[in-house]
Amino acid sequence: MAITRRTFLKGSAVAGGTSALASFLAGGPKTLVASAQQPAAATAGEDFVPTTCWIGKQDCGMLARRINGRVVSFTGHPDHPRNVGTLCPKGVAQVMAIYDPNRVQTPLIRTNEKGKSGTWRRASW
Repeated sequence: MAITRRTFLKGSAVAGGTSALASFLAGGPKTLVASAQQPAAATAGEDFVPTTCWIGKQDCGMLARRINGRVVSFTGHPDHPRNVGTLCPKGVAQVMAIYDPNRVQTPLIRTNEKGKSGTWRRASW
């Protein structure tokens, strides 16, 4: 039997898929991301609040670490099915967006025409 390039590639794909599936089924998704860091136990004045990352399209689960009511960091939620405890750099960096002094904190309405440098007023709804 002659092995053609096509049959070799098909066989390789089946072998790779089978081994990946067997590895996944043996330990579940946590085996794929075994390096995910678990949050440390909370101390006095500290708690972890489950939330969702709003920066990407994946809606990854996060834990917001608060100390005395102020968010100080984000980590991946270990029980979330999407990211299983991991978090991308954009999700980790969202703590900086919360406290950015230049962020928009209220809804604004443009008071001049488009295409020119904007002047704004606060919305009063």
